[in-house]
Amino acid sequence: MKEENLIGQAEAPNSDYDLLTPILVCLGKKRYTELTGLLKMLNLVLLDNISSDSKVKTLSEEFKVTTTPHLEKGVAKMCNLSEGIEKRGISIGKAEGISIGKAEGISIGETRGETRGIVRSIKALMRKSGLTIDAAMDILDVPEADRPRYAEIIEKGIH
Repeated sequence: MKEENLIGQAEAPNSDYDLLTPILVCLGKKRYTELTGLLKMLNLVLLDNISSDSKVKTLSEEFKVTTTPHLEKGVAKMCNLSEGIEKRGISIGKAEGISIGKAEGISIGETRGETRGIVRSIKALMRKSGLTIDAAMDILDVPEADRPRYAEIIEKGIH
């Protein structure tokens, strides 16, 4: 394992960082103002929708972190990274939502169109041939389960 500084110029002996110990920190949904200690600081830096300037100011004032150009640059990078991930997630979610909405809209439209067509056919048979609504539906082979719905639409004059 080799030391690599992404931000800053820290140096540590091999024994300090050549360890394989995973740490999982679950920040949850609380805002940083509802937390304390390390979780509060991590939540401020990683999750909340606060500008990088405000984050650096809060780190300095509340957590007594010495601000340096490197710190400011690092916080700005983290803010941009999280914003980019959020925007990508929103974009994917919108695309999926639009796709689902279109499919549902098409299905609803097809059902309404089919209903209108059958209602018009029933009405035409009744008007031109003097048939009852049941006789017209018999000729059109309207399924028994659907007949009450069509009868209601015709009686109420919905279509």
